[in-house]
Amino acid sequence: MNETPHYFIAINLSDDLKNKLFSNQMMIKQQIGKETYEKWTNQTDFHITLAFLGALTDKDLITAKNCLNKVKDTKSFHVQLATLAGFGQRQSPRVLMHQVTLNEELVTLQQQLKKVLQAAQFNVEKRSFNPHVTYAKKCKYGYQLECLSWKIKEDQIPFIDQIVETVTDISLFRIYPGDTPQYKAVMTIFLK
Repeated sequence: MNETPHYFIAINLSDDLKNKLFSNQMMIKQQIGKETYEKWTNQTDFHITLAFLGALTDKDLITAKNCLNKVKDTKSFHVQLATLAGFGQRQSPRVLMHQVTLNEELVTLQQQLKKVLQAAQFNVEKRSFNPHVTYAKKCKYGYQLECLSWKIKEDQIPFIDQIVETVTDISLFRIYPGDTPQYKAVMTIFLK
C-alpha cells in the first residue's frame, strides 16, 4: 500500500555548516553514546524547518509550490545558530538540537510563508516558531543535558556554536522514511 508522501519547507544549509554540525554530532555521540538516541540525523539532512505540511496529494503539491513561489522576493539574510538544546524532559529530551536565534528576517519569512500557506488552506502548526537544527530524535536512555551543556560552555569538549549562516535558498522537501538521505528537495527558490 502506497502512503501519501509527506512534505515540509525548510532553509537549506551550506555544506560547510553541515560539516560543522556533523562534527558537533560526532562529539555528542562520544559524550552520551550513540545508542542514547534511536535516530541520528544524517549530515545531508540538516536543515531549519519553516513549515511542516504533512501528507500532500499531487494537487496539494502544486499548490505548495505556488505558495513557495510567493516568498521568492525575500532578500537573503543571516541566521545564527546559538547552542545545544532539547525538546522534552531535561533528563531525556526527545529531540536534541542546535538552537537558532530568532531575528526579524527569519521570523518575517516564516510568518509570510505561514500566511500564504494558510490562505491556500494548508493546516500549518499553531505552536510558536522555534527554529533549530535537529541532531537526534527519540531518546531511549536518560542523560544529563545540563552536564553536556556545561562541558560545552566550559570548553571541556570541542563544540562549534555561535555559527552565522547566510540564508540564500529555501526548499520544499519530500520525506522518504527509511532512506538516506531522508529528505529530497522537489523545489528550491533562491532568495535575492
